Amino acid sequence: MKGMTIELVPEEVAQLISEKLEIPVVGIAAGSPCDGSEMVVWDLLGIVPAATVHAVQYANLPEICVGAYGKFVQDVKTGAYPKPEHGYHMDEAEFEKFKDMVDTDVH
Repeated sequence: MKGMTIELVPEEVAQLISEKLEIPVVGIAAGSPCDGSEMVVWDLLGIVPAATVHAVQYANLPEICVGAYGKFVQDVKTGAYPKPEHGYHMDEAEFEKFKDMVDTDVH
């Protein structure tokens, strides 16, 4: 399937292009006349400091990330994380082999 993406064009131009072409036309900041629309993920998630006029911010990802990292730091400081179930354990025989290797004086 063929198609075309146009970006940052006036809606009138997008309308004319969409009408003239037989292939689907997807717009980025080209308004509603296109057959489809896409948005850069950085704009959609609010990662860029100031979204442009064509972008709609559907989430404030930096705020969410700061909150998540803050919770993680708090859990580490209070001992809520990590707990034993967050780790992995080694077969006892394999651990003994490992200890023997560590105890060997290698130069």
